[in-house]
Amino acid sequence: MRRTNGVAAPIGAGTGAGAGTGTGTGAGASGGARPVPLGAVQSALERPESGARGRPFLLDLVGDRLGGATALRVELAWERIDQWIFRVTDARGTNGQPALALRVAKAPGPAARLARSEYQHLRALYNVDATLVPLPLAGAVLHVQRPRAAVLFTYVTLWPEGFSEVGYDAHGGLVLHEDGKVRPVEGAAGERLRARLCEILARCYDPARQTAIWPVDPTAGDFVARRDGDDFQARLVSPRGTDRSVPPARLVGLMCDPQWTVGGARVALAPAETALLEEALARGFAKRDGDAERGRERARRYLSAYDALGPGRDRQRSNPVRSSSSTSPR
Repeated sequence: MRRTNGVAAPIGAGTGAGAGTGTGTGAGASGGARPVPLGAVQSALERPESGARGRPFLLDLVGDRLGGATALRVELAWERIDQWIFRVTDARGTNGQPALALRVAKAPGPAARLARSEYQHLRALYNVDATLVPLPLAGAVLHVQRPRAAVLFTYVTLWPEGFSEVGYDAHGGLVLHEDGKVRPVEGAAGERLRARLCEILARCYDPARQTAIWPVDPTAGDFVARRDGDDFQARLVSPRGTDRSVPPARLVGLMCDPQWTVGGARVALAPAETALLEEALARGFAKRDGDAERGRERARRYLSAYDALGPGRDRQRSNPVRSSSSTSPR
């Protein structure tokens, strides 16, 4: 995910918001559809929509959620290959109101459908466990008129205050984007953060239907985290979809097997130490089911199922998963 310089534009204050000229990262980033320029998106957010009480689109969408705000401050916080992500606040100051996160698909077609899917999954997951994801507030269709007509999807959540984007450096090491700086999360701390990310996927898993939240992309800002003493709290901010064919062994494989390439490194989600992964799975299952002992038993059973698949695949560990003596290639 590419960071930005925090370009800010007030909406609803009569000063215009169409000065941006960004064009995204290329047509391929949006499944073949041409990305809409950033300036055109900003103009559409400011333009009153038909039937929207004569107010700018975004103000009508979120103003009441910010204590009846009459003007908004909209800052481009970062961009994903297929989305713009803005931080939205009351232009008058916080006034005790939370900041909001506004995500806008960069293009119609696949990018817009993905944004809609993320919003739907956020709502479903929040209803299961409000600590898994940020609170989803609203989703809407955004009509862009210039330089060409386009129909995008946008959605709003609470801004994950205090949390920072999780990413990877060029060598495949974990980092946090904290306070405008990229800070490596190395050694034992990195292992604990990886465990927390795996715990989230375990909490999202439906064993009866063998359904998992997948795909996710930890290299593209799908997770955020904040330090909690020598550990971390984590949230999933971009649940991209649902895979309904994930038996227990495959769930563990999605965590343990390298799924992404960063620079020249192949990276996996799971910590290298199996004991940490087992604890993460047990916590996730226990939080979902409300039964710690069942959670531990299920974690052991799932790890054994993965181990039984044997060698011959793209594996994070050269030893069986039951061994905790292996080292991470990252």
